[in-house]
Amino acid sequence: MGDGLGGAGGSGGGMIIIKSYSSILGAGTVRANGGDGQGGVGTPVCYGGGGAGAGGTVVVEASGTIAPIAINANGGAGGSVTNANIFAPNRLTGPGGGGAGGYVRISSSGPIVNIEGGANGVMTDFGILEDKFEPNGATFGDTGIVEIQTVLPNPVL
Repeated sequence: MGDGLGGAGGSGGGMIIIKSYSSILGAGTVRANGGDGQGGVGTPVCYGGGGAGAGGTVVVEASGTIAPIAINANGGAGGSVTNANIFAPNRLTGPGGGGAGGYVRISSSGPIVNIEGGANGVMTDFGILEDKFEPNGATFGDTGIVEIQTVLPNPVL
């Protein structure tokens, strides 16, 4: 049970499914990125930053070709923390971890896919802003997964 002073976690990227019994033509970007974690709240003590949301799931299937659209399912960045007083007792602080990249399944190699993990947040101090402290276990999010798999059956008319 917290006191509400920690940063909120980022939302996940959700799910997008696009199926076509023809080709997918044109240009554009499909986005299912995770949200960034928020920084902690509090003075003079600032509590931990929120963890980031993971990238979502994107499925794009076509019985024909898929144009070189961009598909982004990146993880969000972890929340950062700036401490007012690094010597304050009972300081429960640290940055949030980065969100992992998402899952993308496509039926051909046409799209440009981005599934990077997000960066962890950082911890700084008001008096020493140029120096970064240890991330206290917060890490970058892992890279996501891409599969090229033809699974769309021909429709029966």
